[in-house]
Amino acid sequence: MISDLVELVRDRRSNAAMLVELRGGRERRLSFADLDWRSDVLARGLASFGDLRGTTVPIALQSPLDFATAFFGVAKAGAVPVPAPSHAAVHPGHRRRLEQIIDASVDGVALVDPSVFAVFSGHARIRFATFPALEEKTAEKYAGAWPAVSDVAYYQYSSGSLGAPHPIVLSQDNVLAQLAQAAEAFNETSSSVSVNWVPLFHDMGLVTSLLRPLWSGYTSVILDPFEFVRDPTVWPRELTRWRATHTSAPDFGFALCAAKTQSLEGLDLSALAVARSAGEMVRPSTLESFSERFHAVGFRSSSFAPSFGLAEATLTATTTAVADEPRVVAFSAAELRHDRAIPARDGVEQVRLVSSGAPLRGTRVEIVDSSGHVLRAGKIGEIRITGRQVAGGVVDTGDIGFILKGELFPLGRARERFQIAGVNFYSGEIERAITDAVPQLRPGRAAVFVAFAEVTGSKLVVQCERRADAELEAPAEDTVRRRIRSLLAEQFGLRVHVIDVVPPRTLPVTTSGKLRRGECRRRFELSRATQGDPDR
Repeated sequence: MISDLVELVRDRRSNAAMLVELRGGRERRLSFADLDWRSDVLARGLASFGDLRGTTVPIALQSPLDFATAFFGVAKAGAVPVPAPSHAAVHPGHRRRLEQIIDASVDGVALVDPSVFAVFSGHARIRFATFPALEEKTAEKYAGAWPAVSDVAYYQYSSGSLGAPHPIVLSQDNVLAQLAQAAEAFNETSSSVSVNWVPLFHDMGLVTSLLRPLWSGYTSVILDPFEFVRDPTVWPRELTRWRATHTSAPDFGFALCAAKTQSLEGLDLSALAVARSAGEMVRPSTLESFSERFHAVGFRSSSFAPSFGLAEATLTATTTAVADEPRVVAFSAAELRHDRAIPARDGVEQVRLVSSGAPLRGTRVEIVDSSGHVLRAGKIGEIRITGRQVAGGVVDTGDIGFILKGELFPLGRARERFQIAGVNFYSGEIERAITDAVPQLRPGRAAVFVAFAEVTGSKLVVQCERRADAELEAPAEDTVRRRIRSLLAEQFGLRVHVIDVVPPRTLPVTTSGKLRRGECRRRFELSRATQGDPDR
């Protein structure tokens, strides 16, 4: 019986599976046996910093294989690994988040790449070690027994989509419970193969690319997320080359891949049994566009597994059953705006939503009101998750949704719901309608919010990024604005006060690519306060 993650990696030494890193045109491989050996060496190197038992150790490494080695090396040293953004030397968002993690790790040690060391080495509150130098320190003088493994498996920082990231403390029991649940829910065996590009400092990347493969003993191929964004076709190419059975990504990744893959030559996705979509709202249009684009090369729409989860639940709380078609249901838009989920009749204004499936074994999902009272099926409220994989046993997620026929339908963050004239509206629903209707805009890169301006009071604001290939002159941009105004008036009965169409990669996002709507609002209100509050 495996009791902790250190025991897990040691138990898998005889397994034939491996971790594969594809980055910068190079391929590196690391067997599970070598992972165990290298992490032993790193743990001995960490001994040169003294007794680290119980301390937190941020890990900011670009190489997935180095990250995996450091993750288990830190655990073997009796410390607690803290996955951290790896491109802090060149990426402002990564640097800001790493600074927050470092500030919370007083008197500890951080494992970083040399480029990050050069940026942060003057930080007075923490000691830094570069991974290459530390791995060379075999600490020959170290002769003590291995420290006891911490009851805490690791700290996982939240995405920061609503504000500053905060640490989530996950116990060994939380993590092992989730790995057993996922193996069952996604039919994972030693013959499985995963190919993923979500970075390992993100909870989705850490669990799907490192911990779940170790648990079930299968090979994991890890792509560089920046290379995926530059060339999304690397994903289906490697899915084909490795005959991958499992993959996992947020909705925008599937949408980007479908839009950017021009040629299907040489592709074969017939082996793919599970394409888990989670981490943000799953859009019906994305499921349809990806399925249509790759159907000719063997992709089955039933491979899609829309899921709901969060860092506090280690990763997954609900999912669609393997081999089941994703369930897309049209609901009455008017009823949704009064917190009731009722399937739409013909001729009624509709909102199509994707089910995130039923709870995993041992997990309870409830919908509660603002007082914490459990609501009946079909009523909209906050999603509460209870289970062994949940930090603290239970979490009120801050997401809103409803349950229908035992399945969860998320609607977005509670803070994304706003009220006008006593009617509820959901930012995510409006944003998806805008980007679906206006082809010049980037999917997943529109922010709708109510802001307060000193001169004119509350106003409805739309900010959206144009596609990189859609250079808009002034007349074309005006046409986009008119289309958005018309759409909001006709479909939602809303008057929009301000529409900003901005260049791609302008709106603030988290290190995992989620839109930071609260930061959009803050920047808007600040700019209007300094510019005299003009409308556009």
